[in-house]
Amino acid sequence: MRKLLVFLLLVTVALLGCQDKEKPEAKKPVETKKPEKTTEPAKKKSVSPEIAKKVEELFRDLKGKHDGAFPKTKNALSRIGKPAIEALVEMLKDKDWEHRHFAAWALGLMPDKSATQPLIETLKDKQPEIRGTAALSLGEIGDKRATQPLIGMLEDTDGRIRGIAALALGKLGDRGAVEPLIEMLRKDKFWNARTAAAGALGMIGDERAVQALIGALKDEVEFVCCSAATALGEIEDKRAVLPLVALLEDKEKSLHAHQEAARALGKIGDERAVQPLTKVIEGFKDYSPHVRWEAAKALGKIGNKSAVPNLTKVWKVQPECYTDQQTTVQVWCAYALAKIENNKEAFEYLLKALKDDDPFACSPAAEALGELGDKEAVAALVEALKSECEDAYLAFVAAEALGKIGDKSAVVPLISTLKHEYEPAVSSAAKALGQIADKKAIGPLIETLNHEAWFVRAAAAEALKKITKQDFGEDYAKWQAWYEKSEGK
Repeated sequence: MRKLLVFLLLVTVALLGCQDKEKPEAKKPVETKKPEKTTEPAKKKSVSPEIAKKVEELFRDLKGKHDGAFPKTKNALSRIGKPAIEALVEMLKDKDWEHRHFAAWALGLMPDKSATQPLIETLKDKQPEIRGTAALSLGEIGDKRATQPLIGMLEDTDGRIRGIAALALGKLGDRGAVEPLIEMLRKDKFWNARTAAAGALGMIGDERAVQALIGALKDEVEFVCCSAATALGEIEDKRAVLPLVALLEDKEKSLHAHQEAARALGKIGDERAVQPLTKVIEGFKDYSPHVRWEAAKALGKIGNKSAVPNLTKVWKVQPECYTDQQTTVQVWCAYALAKIENNKEAFEYLLKALKDDDPFACSPAAEALGELGDKEAVAALVEALKSECEDAYLAFVAAEALGKIGDKSAVVPLISTLKHEYEPAVSSAAKALGQIADKKAIGPLIETLNHEAWFVRAAAAEALKKITKQDFGEDYAKWQAWYEKSEGK
Protein backbone atom coordinates (compact mmCIF):
# COMPACT_ATOMS: atom_id res chain seq x y z
CA MET A 1 0.00 0.00 0.00
CA ARG A 2 2.82 2.41 0.76
CA LYS A 3 4.17 2.12 -2.82
CA LEU A 4 0.66 2.71 -4.17
CA LEU A 5 0.38 5.90 -2.10
CA VAL A 6 3.81 7.10 -3.23
CA PHE A 7 2.83 6.49 -6.86
CA LEU A 8 -0.46 8.31 -6.39
CA LEU A 9 1.35 11.23 -4.74
CA LEU A 10 3.34 11.61 -7.97
CA VAL A 11 0.08 11.52 -9.91
CA THR A 12 -1.32 14.23 -7.64
CA VAL A 13 1.67 16.46 -8.38
CA ALA A 14 1.08 15.87 -12.08
CA LEU A 15 -2.59 16.67 -11.72
CA LEU A 16 -1.89 19.96 -9.97
CA GLY A 17 0.82 20.91 -12.41
CA CYS A 18 -0.60 20.11 -15.82
CA GLN A 19 -3.34 21.62 -17.90
CA ASP A 20 -6.40 19.71 -19.06
CA LYS A 21 -6.45 19.40 -22.83
CA GLU A 22 -10.22 19.43 -22.88
CA LYS A 23 -11.89 22.77 -23.56
CA PRO A 24 -15.21 22.85 -21.74
CA GLU A 25 -17.67 25.56 -22.57
CA ALA A 26 -18.24 26.46 -18.95
CA LYS A 27 -15.79 26.98 -16.16
CA LYS A 28 -18.31 26.86 -13.31
CA PRO A 29 -17.66 24.37 -10.54
CA VAL A 30 -20.16 21.54 -10.30
CA GLU A 31 -22.88 21.78 -7.67
CA THR A 32 -22.44 19.18 -4.94
CA LYS A 33 -25.08 17.40 -2.91
CA LYS A 34 -25.73 18.76 0.52
CA PRO A 35 -24.19 16.63 3.24
CA GLU A 36 -26.31 15.03 5.93
CA LYS A 37 -27.07 17.08 8.98
CA THR A 38 -24.55 16.72 11.75
CA THR A 39 -24.59 17.29 15.46
CA GLU A 40 -21.64 19.68 15.34
CA PRO A 41 -22.28 22.87 17.32
CA ALA A 42 -23.22 25.85 15.22
CA LYS A 43 -21.65 28.40 17.54
CA LYS A 44 -19.23 30.66 15.75
CA LYS A 45 -15.87 30.99 17.45
CA SER A 46 -13.89 34.16 17.14
CA VAL A 47 -10.26 33.84 16.15
CA SER A 48 -7.82 35.71 18.35
CA PRO A 49 -5.76 38.40 16.55
CA GLU A 50 -2.57 36.76 17.80
CA ILE A 51 -3.42 33.39 16.19
CA ALA A 52 -4.62 35.06 12.99
CA LYS A 53 -1.32 36.92 12.79
CA LYS A 54 0.70 33.72 13.23
CA VAL A 55 -1.24 31.97 10.47
CA GLU A 56 -0.84 34.99 8.19
CA GLU A 57 2.92 34.91 8.76
CA LEU A 58 2.97 31.25 7.76
CA PHE A 59 1.08 32.11 4.59
CA ARG A 60 3.56 34.83 3.66
CA ASP A 61 6.51 32.57 4.42
CA LEU A 62 5.18 29.85 2.12
CA LYS A 63 4.21 32.35 -0.57
CA GLY A 64 7.79 33.61 -0.57
CA LYS A 65 8.93 30.03 -1.20
CA HIS A 66 11.51 30.21 1.53
CA ASP A 67 13.66 27.11 1.98
CA GLY A 68 12.02 24.68 4.39
CA ALA A 69 8.66 26.47 4.22
CA PHE A 70 6.63 23.26 4.02
CA PRO A 71 8.02 21.54 7.15
CA LYS A 72 8.03 24.87 8.95
CA THR A 73 4.33 25.32 8.16
CA LYS A 74 3.46 21.81 9.32
CA ASN A 75 5.52 22.21 12.48
CA ALA A 76 4.07 25.61 13.35
CA LEU A 77 0.46 24.59 12.75
CA SER A 78 0.75 21.48 14.90
CA ARG A 79 2.19 23.55 17.73
CA ILE A 80 -0.60 26.15 17.54
CA GLY A 81 -3.14 23.32 17.56
CA LYS A 82 -6.93 23.74 17.36
CA PRO A 83 -6.89 27.56 17.21
CA ALA A 84 -4.94 27.30 13.92
CA ILE A 85 -7.75 25.24 12.42
CA GLU A 86 -10.27 27.89 13.39
CA ALA A 87 -8.11 30.61 11.82
CA LEU A 88 -7.69 28.61 8.61
CA VAL A 89 -11.43 27.93 8.36
CA GLU A 90 -11.97 31.68 8.61
CA MET A 91 -9.32 32.23 5.93
CA LEU A 92 -11.28 30.01 3.52
CA LYS A 93 -13.67 32.97 3.15
CA ASP A 94 -10.91 35.47 2.26
CA LYS A 95 -11.40 37.51 -0.93
CA ASP A 96 -7.81 36.80 -1.97
CA TRP A 97 -7.65 33.44 -3.76
CA GLU A 98 -4.10 32.77 -2.58
CA HIS A 99 -5.21 32.99 1.04
CA ARG A 100 -8.09 30.59 0.35
CA HIS A 101 -5.74 28.22 -1.44
CA PHE A 102 -3.29 28.24 1.48
CA ALA A 103 -6.08 27.63 3.98
CA ALA A 104 -7.51 24.71 2.01
CA TRP A 105 -4.03 23.16 1.76
CA ALA A 106 -3.03 23.77 5.38
CA LEU A 107 -6.22 22.17 6.72
CA GLY A 108 -5.06 18.93 5.15
CA LEU A 109 -1.78 19.09 7.08
CA MET A 110 -3.53 18.75 10.44
CA PRO A 111 -6.69 16.72 9.73
CA ASP A 112 -9.62 17.61 11.95
CA LYS A 113 -13.25 16.79 11.23
CA SER A 114 -14.36 20.26 12.31
CA ALA A 115 -12.94 21.45 8.96
CA THR A 116 -15.03 19.02 6.89
CA GLN A 117 -18.07 21.21 6.26
CA PRO A 118 -16.09 24.40 5.46
CA LEU A 119 -13.96 22.42 2.99
CA ILE A 120 -17.07 20.91 1.39
CA GLU A 121 -18.32 24.45 0.81
CA THR A 122 -14.93 25.31 -0.70
CA LEU A 123 -15.47 22.63 -3.37
CA LYS A 124 -17.67 25.29 -5.04
CA ASP A 125 -14.84 27.84 -5.31
CA LYS A 126 -14.41 29.44 -8.74
CA GLN A 127 -10.67 28.74 -8.72
CA PRO A 128 -9.95 25.13 -9.83
CA GLU A 129 -6.73 24.95 -7.81
CA ILE A 130 -8.67 25.75 -4.64
CA ARG A 131 -11.36 23.16 -5.42
CA GLY A 132 -8.70 20.53 -5.99
CA THR A 133 -6.76 21.38 -2.85
CA ALA A 134 -9.95 21.30 -0.77
CA ALA A 135 -10.71 17.86 -2.20
CA LEU A 136 -7.26 16.58 -1.26
CA SER A 137 -7.61 17.91 2.27
CA LEU A 138 -10.99 16.22 2.64
CA GLY A 139 -9.30 12.98 1.68
CA GLU A 140 -6.67 13.55 4.36
CA ILE A 141 -9.31 14.29 7.02
CA GLY A 142 -11.10 11.04 6.19
CA ASP A 143 -14.63 12.12 7.11
CA LYS A 144 -17.11 10.11 5.00
CA ARG A 145 -19.56 12.99 5.00
CA ALA A 146 -17.40 14.26 2.14
CA THR A 147 -18.11 11.20 -0.05
CA GLN A 148 -21.15 12.51 -1.92
CA PRO A 149 -19.74 16.00 -2.50
CA LEU A 150 -16.54 14.44 -3.85
CA ILE A 151 -18.50 12.10 -6.11
CA GLY A 152 -20.11 15.24 -7.49
CA MET A 153 -16.62 16.58 -8.19
CA LEU A 154 -16.00 13.66 -10.58
CA GLU A 155 -18.13 15.69 -13.02
CA ASP A 156 -16.06 18.86 -12.64
CA THR A 157 -15.30 20.67 -15.89
CA ASP A 158 -11.57 20.59 -15.12
CA GLY A 159 -9.95 17.18 -15.66
CA ARG A 160 -7.28 17.87 -13.06
CA ILE A 161 -9.92 18.37 -10.41
CA ARG A 162 -11.78 15.21 -11.41
CA GLY A 163 -8.58 13.25 -10.86
CA ILE A 164 -7.86 14.86 -7.51
CA ALA A 165 -11.43 14.16 -6.36
CA ALA A 166 -10.92 10.52 -7.34
CA LEU A 167 -7.76 10.31 -5.21
CA ALA A 168 -9.59 11.87 -2.27
CA LEU A 169 -12.38 9.28 -2.61
CA GLY A 170 -9.76 6.55 -2.57
CA LYS A 171 -8.38 7.93 0.69
CA LEU A 172 -11.89 7.96 2.19
CA GLY A 173 -12.35 4.31 1.21
CA ASP A 174 -16.13 4.55 0.92
CA ARG A 175 -17.50 1.73 -1.28
CA GLY A 176 -20.31 4.02 -2.37
CA ALA A 177 -17.77 5.68 -4.69
CA VAL A 178 -16.87 2.48 -6.58
CA GLU A 179 -19.38 2.67 -9.45
CA PRO A 180 -18.72 6.37 -10.23
CA LEU A 181 -14.98 5.67 -10.20
CA ILE A 182 -15.40 2.70 -12.55
CA GLU A 183 -17.35 4.92 -14.91
CA MET A 184 -14.58 7.51 -14.75
CA LEU A 185 -11.87 4.93 -15.41
CA ARG A 186 -13.66 3.68 -18.50
CA LYS A 187 -14.80 6.94 -20.04
CA ASP A 188 -12.83 9.97 -18.87
CA LYS A 189 -10.80 11.51 -21.71
CA PHE A 190 -8.16 12.95 -19.40
CA TRP A 191 -5.43 10.35 -18.73
CA ASN A 192 -4.48 11.78 -15.35
CA ALA A 193 -8.08 11.37 -14.21
CA ARG A 194 -8.15 7.73 -15.39
CA THR A 195 -4.86 7.09 -13.59
CA ALA A 196 -6.27 8.53 -10.39
CA ALA A 197 -9.52 6.57 -10.72
CA ALA A 198 -7.59 3.30 -11.03
CA GLY A 199 -5.50 4.14 -7.97
CA ALA A 200 -8.57 5.10 -5.96
CA LEU A 201 -10.26 1.80 -6.82
CA GLY A 202 -7.18 -0.01 -5.57
CA MET A 203 -7.29 1.86 -2.28
CA ILE A 204 -10.96 1.04 -1.78
CA GLY A 205 -10.34 -2.60 -2.70
CA ASP A 206 -13.78 -3.57 -3.99
CA GLU A 207 -13.95 -6.60 -6.34
CA ARG A 208 -16.55 -4.86 -8.51
CA ALA A 209 -13.67 -2.87 -10.00
CA VAL A 210 -11.65 -5.87 -11.22
CA GLN A 211 -12.96 -6.11 -14.79
CA ALA A 212 -12.62 -2.38 -15.39
CA LEU A 213 -9.07 -2.45 -14.02
CA ILE A 214 -8.18 -5.42 -16.24
CA GLY A 215 -9.42 -3.41 -19.20
CA ALA A 216 -7.27 -0.47 -18.10
CA LEU A 217 -4.13 -2.64 -18.39
CA LYS A 218 -4.45 -2.02 -22.12
CA ASP A 219 -4.83 1.73 -21.82
CA GLU A 220 -2.77 3.61 -24.41
CA VAL A 221 -1.27 5.73 -21.63
CA GLU A 222 1.20 3.74 -19.54
CA PHE A 223 0.56 5.65 -16.33
CA VAL A 224 -3.02 4.38 -16.42
CA CYS A 225 -1.81 0.86 -17.12
CA CYS A 226 0.63 0.92 -14.18
CA SER A 227 -1.94 2.35 -11.79
CA ALA A 228 -4.40 -0.38 -12.80
CA ALA A 229 -1.78 -3.10 -12.22
CA THR A 230 -1.00 -1.71 -8.77
CA ALA A 231 -4.70 -1.59 -7.93
CA LEU A 232 -5.24 -5.19 -9.02
CA GLY A 233 -2.45 -6.23 -6.67
CA GLU A 234 -4.21 -4.43 -3.80
CA ILE A 235 -7.53 -6.15 -4.53
CA GLU A 236 -5.86 -9.59 -4.93
CA ASP A 237 -8.50 -11.09 -7.23
CA LYS A 238 -7.33 -14.16 -9.19
CA ARG A 239 -9.17 -13.02 -12.33
CA ALA A 240 -6.32 -10.57 -12.83
CA VAL A 241 -3.54 -13.20 -12.98
CA LEU A 242 -3.42 -13.94 -16.71
CA PRO A 243 -3.88 -10.29 -17.78
CA LEU A 244 -1.03 -9.32 -15.44
CA VAL A 245 1.15 -12.09 -16.86
CA ALA A 246 0.44 -10.72 -20.34
CA LEU A 247 1.54 -7.28 -19.16
CA LEU A 248 4.70 -8.74 -17.64
CA GLU A 249 5.58 -10.51 -20.90
CA ASP A 250 4.84 -7.54 -23.15
CA LYS A 251 8.30 -6.38 -24.24
CA GLU A 252 6.89 -3.08 -25.51
CA LYS A 253 5.97 -2.01 -22.00
CA SER A 254 8.27 -0.07 -19.67
CA LEU A 255 10.31 -1.12 -16.67
CA HIS A 256 7.67 0.47 -14.43
CA ALA A 257 4.82 -1.55 -15.99
CA HIS A 258 6.79 -4.79 -15.63
CA GLN A 259 7.61 -3.97 -12.00
CA GLU A 260 3.99 -3.30 -11.11
CA ALA A 261 2.85 -6.49 -12.85
CA ALA A 262 5.40 -8.63 -10.96
CA ARG A 263 4.56 -6.96 -7.65
CA ALA A 264 0.83 -7.48 -8.18
CA LEU A 265 1.30 -11.14 -9.09
CA GLY A 266 3.22 -11.66 -5.86
CA LYS A 267 0.40 -10.14 -3.82
CA ILE A 268 -2.27 -12.24 -5.53
CA GLY A 269 -0.20 -15.39 -4.93
CA ASP A 270 -1.56 -17.59 -7.71
CA GLU A 271 0.68 -20.46 -8.87
CA ARG A 272 -0.11 -19.76 -12.53
CA ALA A 273 2.33 -16.87 -12.26
CA VAL A 274 5.28 -19.03 -11.18
CA GLN A 275 6.58 -20.01 -14.62
CA PRO A 276 6.35 -16.50 -16.13
CA LEU A 277 8.06 -15.00 -13.05
CA THR A 278 10.79 -17.66 -13.22
CA LYS A 279 11.53 -16.66 -16.80
CA VAL A 280 11.86 -13.06 -15.69
CA ILE A 281 14.46 -13.72 -12.98
CA GLU A 282 16.59 -15.56 -15.54
CA GLY A 283 16.13 -12.87 -18.18
CA PHE A 284 19.46 -11.10 -17.64
CA LYS A 285 19.29 -9.43 -21.05
CA ASP A 286 15.51 -9.09 -21.42
CA TYR A 287 14.57 -7.52 -18.10
CA SER A 288 15.96 -4.77 -15.88
CA PRO A 289 17.40 -5.83 -12.48
CA HIS A 290 14.55 -3.84 -10.88
CA VAL A 291 11.99 -6.09 -12.56
CA ARG A 292 13.95 -9.26 -11.82
CA TRP A 293 14.19 -8.60 -8.09
CA GLU A 294 10.46 -7.83 -7.95
CA ALA A 295 9.88 -11.18 -9.69
CA ALA A 296 12.11 -12.98 -7.16
CA LYS A 297 10.24 -11.31 -4.31
CA ALA A 298 6.92 -12.36 -5.86
CA LEU A 299 8.08 -15.97 -6.17
CA GLY A 300 8.93 -15.98 -2.48
CA LYS A 301 5.45 -14.76 -1.61
CA ILE A 302 3.75 -17.33 -3.85
CA GLY A 303 5.84 -20.08 -2.24
CA ASN A 304 5.78 -22.74 -4.95
CA LYS A 305 8.75 -25.15 -4.76
CA SER A 306 8.96 -25.53 -8.54
CA ALA A 307 10.76 -22.16 -8.59
CA VAL A 308 13.58 -23.35 -6.29
CA PRO A 309 16.06 -24.61 -8.98
CA ASN A 310 15.83 -21.39 -10.97
CA LEU A 311 16.07 -19.21 -7.88
CA THR A 312 19.13 -21.14 -6.71
CA LYS A 313 20.81 -20.75 -10.08
CA VAL A 314 20.29 -16.99 -10.18
CA TRP A 315 21.33 -16.62 -6.55
CA LYS A 316 24.64 -18.46 -6.95
CA VAL A 317 25.69 -17.85 -10.55
CA GLN A 318 26.94 -14.39 -11.51
CA PRO A 319 26.12 -13.44 -15.12
CA GLU A 320 28.66 -12.02 -17.55
CA CYS A 321 26.81 -8.71 -17.56
CA TYR A 322 27.11 -8.35 -13.77
CA THR A 323 26.14 -4.99 -12.25
CA ASP A 324 25.86 -3.65 -8.71
CA GLN A 325 22.08 -4.01 -8.95
CA GLN A 326 22.49 -7.72 -9.68
CA THR A 327 23.44 -8.02 -6.00
CA THR A 328 19.91 -6.91 -5.09
CA VAL A 329 18.49 -9.59 -7.40
CA GLN A 330 20.58 -12.20 -5.58
CA VAL A 331 19.41 -10.90 -2.19
CA TRP A 332 15.77 -11.34 -3.16
CA CYS A 333 16.43 -14.78 -4.65
CA ALA A 334 17.95 -15.75 -1.29
CA TYR A 335 14.85 -14.34 0.44
CA ALA A 336 12.59 -16.43 -1.79
CA LEU A 337 14.57 -19.59 -1.06
CA ALA A 338 14.48 -18.95 2.68
CA LYS A 339 10.75 -18.28 2.44
CA ILE A 340 9.83 -21.27 0.24
CA GLU A 341 11.95 -24.03 1.77
CA ASN A 342 13.43 -22.53 4.94
CA ASN A 343 16.86 -22.60 3.27
CA LYS A 344 19.36 -21.98 6.09
CA GLU A 345 22.21 -21.20 3.70
CA ALA A 346 20.12 -18.50 2.04
CA PHE A 347 19.18 -17.06 5.45
CA GLU A 348 22.84 -16.90 6.47
CA TYR A 349 23.60 -15.17 3.16
CA LEU A 350 21.08 -12.46 4.06
CA LEU A 351 22.67 -11.98 7.48
CA LYS A 352 26.06 -11.60 5.82
CA ALA A 353 24.69 -9.20 3.18
CA LEU A 354 23.28 -7.06 6.01
CA LYS A 355 26.88 -6.33 7.09
CA ASP A 356 28.07 -5.54 3.55
CA ASP A 357 29.18 -1.99 2.73
CA ASP A 358 27.38 -2.22 -0.61
CA PRO A 359 24.00 -0.42 -0.33
CA PHE A 360 22.63 -2.73 -3.04
CA ALA A 361 23.20 -5.58 -0.58
CA CYS A 362 22.69 -4.34 2.99
CA SER A 363 19.45 -2.37 2.71
CA PRO A 364 17.60 -4.99 0.60
CA ALA A 365 18.87 -7.68 3.02
CA ALA A 366 17.37 -5.76 5.96
CA GLU A 367 14.06 -5.45 4.14
CA ALA A 368 14.11 -9.15 3.20
CA LEU A 369 14.81 -10.21 6.79
CA GLY A 370 11.87 -8.11 7.94
CA GLU A 371 9.63 -9.82 5.39
CA LEU A 372 10.77 -13.24 6.62
CA GLY A 373 9.93 -12.29 10.20
CA ASP A 374 12.47 -14.67 11.74
CA LYS A 375 13.55 -13.67 15.25
CA GLU A 376 17.04 -15.05 14.56
CA ALA A 377 17.65 -11.87 12.54
CA VAL A 378 16.88 -9.50 15.43
CA ALA A 379 20.44 -9.21 16.80
CA ALA A 380 21.90 -8.44 13.36
CA LEU A 381 19.17 -5.89 12.62
CA VAL A 382 19.73 -4.21 15.99
CA GLU A 383 23.39 -3.81 15.06
CA ALA A 384 22.33 -2.27 11.75
CA LEU A 385 20.40 0.41 13.66
CA LYS A 386 23.73 2.00 14.55
CA SER A 387 24.47 2.87 10.91
CA GLU A 388 25.41 6.53 10.39
CA CYS A 389 26.47 8.82 7.51
CA GLU A 390 26.32 7.11 4.09
CA ASP A 391 24.70 4.01 5.60
CA ALA A 392 22.03 5.90 7.54
CA TYR A 393 19.31 4.59 5.23
CA LEU A 394 20.14 1.11 6.52
CA ALA A 395 19.07 2.22 10.00
CA PHE A 396 15.71 3.27 8.57
CA VAL A 397 15.15 -0.10 6.86
CA ALA A 398 16.44 -2.07 9.87
CA ALA A 399 13.98 -0.29 12.19
CA GLU A 400 11.17 -1.07 9.76
CA ALA A 401 12.20 -4.72 9.71
CA LEU A 402 12.30 -4.93 13.51
CA GLY A 403 8.79 -3.52 13.65
CA LYS A 404 7.56 -6.26 11.33
CA ILE A 405 9.28 -9.00 13.35
CA GLY A 406 7.82 -7.58 16.56
CA ASP A 407 10.29 -9.00 19.07
CA LYS A 408 10.44 -7.12 22.38
CA SER A 409 14.21 -7.52 22.65
CA ALA A 410 14.40 -4.76 20.02
CA VAL A 411 12.54 -2.20 22.14
CA VAL A 412 15.51 -0.68 23.97
CA PRO A 413 17.67 -0.37 20.81
CA LEU A 414 14.71 1.18 18.98
CA ILE A 415 14.26 3.68 21.82
CA SER A 416 17.92 4.64 21.39
CA THR A 417 17.28 5.12 17.66
CA LEU A 418 14.78 7.85 18.52
CA LYS A 419 17.88 10.04 18.96
CA HIS A 420 19.41 9.07 15.59
CA GLU A 421 20.68 11.96 13.42
CA TYR A 422 18.85 10.62 10.36
CA GLU A 423 15.26 11.78 10.75
CA PRO A 424 13.62 9.01 8.63
CA ALA A 425 15.34 6.45 10.91
CA VAL A 426 13.77 8.16 13.94
CA SER A 427 10.34 8.06 12.28
CA SER A 428 10.81 4.40 11.37
CA ALA A 429 11.88 3.54 14.93
CA ALA A 430 8.80 5.29 16.35
CA LYS A 431 6.55 3.34 14.01
CA ALA A 432 8.28 0.07 14.95
CA LEU A 433 7.79 0.79 18.66
CA GLY A 434 4.10 1.27 17.97
CA GLN A 435 3.95 -2.10 16.22
CA ILE A 436 5.72 -3.89 19.09
CA ALA A 437 3.52 -2.02 21.60
CA ASP A 438 5.74 -2.30 24.67
CA LYS A 439 4.86 0.19 27.40
CA LYS A 440 8.53 0.94 28.06
CA ALA A 441 8.43 3.05 24.89
CA ILE A 442 5.71 5.43 26.09
CA GLY A 443 7.95 7.95 27.89
CA PRO A 444 10.58 8.16 25.12
CA LEU A 445 7.86 8.49 22.48
CA ILE A 446 6.26 11.35 24.40
CA GLU A 447 9.64 13.12 24.43
CA THR A 448 9.88 12.51 20.66
CA LEU A 449 6.79 14.72 20.25
CA ASN A 450 9.24 17.61 20.71
CA HIS A 451 11.25 16.60 17.64
CA GLU A 452 11.75 19.30 14.99
CA ALA A 453 10.55 17.13 12.08
CA TRP A 454 6.78 17.03 11.68
CA PHE A 455 6.75 13.49 10.24
CA VAL A 456 8.72 12.23 13.25
CA ARG A 457 6.20 13.79 15.64
CA ALA A 458 3.35 12.32 13.62
CA ALA A 459 4.91 8.83 13.81
CA ALA A 460 5.45 9.19 17.56
CA ALA A 461 1.84 10.29 18.11
CA GLU A 462 0.52 7.36 16.07
CA ALA A 463 2.73 4.92 18.01
CA LEU A 464 1.51 6.31 21.33
CA LYS A 465 -2.08 5.90 20.17
CA LYS A 466 -1.45 2.23 19.33
CA ILE A 467 0.30 1.45 22.61
CA THR A 468 -1.95 3.35 25.01
CA LYS A 469 -5.32 3.41 23.19
CA GLN A 470 -5.36 7.13 24.03
CA ASP A 471 -5.32 9.93 21.46
CA PHE A 472 -3.96 13.36 22.30
CA GLY A 473 -2.50 13.91 18.83
CA GLU A 474 0.87 15.65 19.00
CA ASP A 475 0.04 17.58 22.18
CA TYR A 476 3.09 17.00 24.38
CA ALA A 477 1.56 18.61 27.48
CA LYS A 478 -1.57 16.44 27.39
CA TRP A 479 0.44 13.26 26.84
CA GLN A 480 2.82 14.15 29.67
CA ALA A 481 -0.05 14.91 32.05
CA TRP A 482 -1.78 11.64 31.18
CA TYR A 483 1.46 9.68 31.57
CA GLU A 484 2.28 11.15 34.97
CA LYS A 485 -1.24 10.43 36.18
CA SER A 486 -1.27 6.87 34.82
CA GLU A 487 2.13 6.11 36.32
CA GLY A 488 1.23 7.66 39.66
CA LYS A 489 4.14 10.11 39.47
